[in-house]
Amino acid sequence: MALDRALLVGTVLAGAAAVSVAAVRCVDAPTTTLALLAAGVVAAEVFQVPGDEKAVDPIERQSFSLSFAVIGAAALILGPWAATLVAPLGVLVVDSLHGKRAEKTAFNASMFALMGFAGGWVFVALGGEVGALSLPHDFLAVAGLVVVAYGVETLLLGSMMALTAAQPFWQQQREKVRDEFPAAAGEASLAIVLACLAESQPWAIVAVVPLTAAVHGWRARFAQLRTETEHALETLANIVDERDTSTYRHSARVAEYVQALAAALDLPPADVKRLRWAGRLHDLGKIRVDGTVLRKNGPLDEHELESVRLHPRLSARLLRRFRLAASEAQAVEYHHERMDGHGYYGVSPDDIPLAAHFLIVADAFDAMTSDRPYRPGLPREQALEQIETGLGAQFHPVVGKAFVALQRGVDPRSILSPAEAAELRQLQHRGSRSLLDRSLPQPRTFVIAGTILALGCLGLVAPVLALCAAAVGVVGAVLHVTSSERGGRLTAAIDRAVDRQAVGGDGFALLVDGIVQSAPLTWAAYVSWSDRSLDARVELEWKTAVRAPSLEAVTSWLIRELESRESVVVADGVELGRSGRFLALVLRHGGSPVGSLVLGFARQPGRHVEVALAHRRDALTHMLAGREEEPEPVYRAPLAAVS
Repeated sequence: MALDRALLVGTVLAGAAAVSVAAVRCVDAPTTTLALLAAGVVAAEVFQVPGDEKAVDPIERQSFSLSFAVIGAAALILGPWAATLVAPLGVLVVDSLHGKRAEKTAFNASMFALMGFAGGWVFVALGGEVGALSLPHDFLAVAGLVVVAYGVETLLLGSMMALTAAQPFWQQQREKVRDEFPAAAGEASLAIVLACLAESQPWAIVAVVPLTAAVHGWRARFAQLRTETEHALETLANIVDERDTSTYRHSARVAEYVQALAAALDLPPADVKRLRWAGRLHDLGKIRVDGTVLRKNGPLDEHELESVRLHPRLSARLLRRFRLAASEAQAVEYHHERMDGHGYYGVSPDDIPLAAHFLIVADAFDAMTSDRPYRPGLPREQALEQIETGLGAQFHPVVGKAFVALQRGVDPRSILSPAEAAELRQLQHRGSRSLLDRSLPQPRTFVIAGTILALGCLGLVAPVLALCAAAVGVVGAVLHVTSSERGGRLTAAIDRAVDRQAVGGDGFALLVDGIVQSAPLTWAAYVSWSDRSLDARVELEWKTAVRAPSLEAVTSWLIRELESRESVVVADGVELGRSGRFLALVLRHGGSPVGSLVLGFARQPGRHVEVALAHRRDALTHMLAGREEEPEPVYRAPLAAVS
């Protein structure tokens, strides 16, 4: 018997046994309360938000309902056996009426029954008193109920999804907990509210109905907006493909190749989905390329080639604005790069992310096997042989080898050596950020959080906790004042630099000196920008002994971020192939970007740097981008200027 079948049968048998015992144990339970809870479970399933059946990620195919809140309330009000009895009713009624498969309905109903029993039993075992919830004494028991009930659901459903989708078990569990636990915690809070109201003011539960309806409506609108956005992007990708009959459905085929390869290599489902979207939208930038150029039979002239070479950067710029695949914008930009560095933009192979290698090989394979106006398509096997010939030169050796194996019907994992598999894992995790690299909360966040917690603890008559929370607020206030003072000094330094520039002095040098005194600056540059050619040029530069990022890396970053609504955009150093942190103050004329002040720091600079730069953006735009004469190409400051 297959593992998924064994899990199905075992879950259904266990659930049926639990419900049978619960039916006997609940003979003396209050009929009215039991009926109301049962009605709540059924209503929650009726008004569930359906999942996206076409989603690559199995988690997004799951529906959303507030059943867990009602099941938790049943466990708190009537105990574990009552929760076991009412939990499966919603699934049995609603799924049966919707014509869902009997096996799926039985599995889900049994899983809900086991959730209710396990959660309710743990609540009682941890000292919780059924029907007499006492807070804060019972918080630990309630937490146990939530963790165990959700754990049962995650274990059973996550295991079934992992088996049916052929995904690693722990990877599936991790993805599910990460995406769903916040919602489960919210449902647990609603369960506590329902239990408290049922004990003291039952009719007050009526006031909760509009709130739950609002939550349901928000979730439904969010799902609808996501679906509409995906459909709009699909339509846009089709329009781009249809501009050239020889590339019709090209992006759809590339998306399928990329998705299949990522899934075969056991990448997380969320990564598979993002890669699929990256493949589907990788040619969006061609919408700016003249259709006659795309359909030209002969070789392209230099101007036409330049127009075509811009499309990956335009695609990346468009893709960055959409959350569903924004993280793959750099991969889309690099989908015409090569391992030997002779691609469109000459990007070093060390700077090419794993996702780009997937796109590179899939895009090339579809191009080789498709008929074009200037040549017929190659047979599949001949195209695969060309990919093998280009391993290490055009294609990544491991990714290309895995792609060829998959296209020949071979499991790519079976043909990779341990060293190649390790290289693939290293490539996958390149650029990941540690917790220490991430931005710390702003000082005012500590002030607000400390104030709210202190007042809340006072209201709950917990003076010791109130003092601790107040201490957090005081520390935040001190940090906020210190940051404000540092920001004021930096703002004054910027003003002095602007004034010096106005009288013909070197304002850039003075600006750098002011930033050095305020933050661990290692590199600074004024980078001009051409929106027509999507090209950047370093006009002014200051650097220490620390290696500066390449112009290609800076250009790539700015392309993706120049249309951001933020005045200052931030990047981890790994995005530019360096360590530390980078800030870019986007300078605009008439709403269009004309350049950026780009700063590199050894570590996370204080928030005051971003605030000061944003407050003086107009003055810095005039100083750096509004000069009448051509600036010196490069300014070098002595290393001693760094403190």
